[in-house]
Amino acid sequence: MAKRNPVEKKIQRKCYVVGLIAFVSALFLAYFLLENIKKNEQAAATYTAQNPVRRIQSQLDEYVTCSNVLENVILAGYELNEEGLSTLASMLPNEDGVVKAFELAPKGGRRGDLSDGGKRRSDRARSADGA
Repeated sequence: MAKRNPVEKKIQRKCYVVGLIAFVSALFLAYFLLENIKKNEQAAATYTAQNPVRRIQSQLDEYVTCSNVLENVILAGYELNEEGLSTLASMLPNEDGVVKAFELAPKGGRRGDLSDGGKRRSDRARSADGA
């Protein structure tokens, strides 16, 4: 075997070091790119999941508000007949036919289960339980 001169050995060592540095840099770059892709996919999935939830929550809040208005009309002592109820019911949002029917209870919907400023017994029981 022929002996290499010291300059060739030095060049070879420098090539190994440069190659190792390039490999480690490429490895770190690939790792950070993959982490960024994962983060973007997770953010997109979160947005995709939260969008319908917000839309449904908005619709539910709208229905609750409208039902509270109807409850307040009934609690205020207004006498509702079928025509009055249908007028009030027509103001409720009913996209895609969610609400199938509106009915007036016998004797105008006034029952003995409403007391204490309009709180239902189930509401009082819930607050007594600490829920």
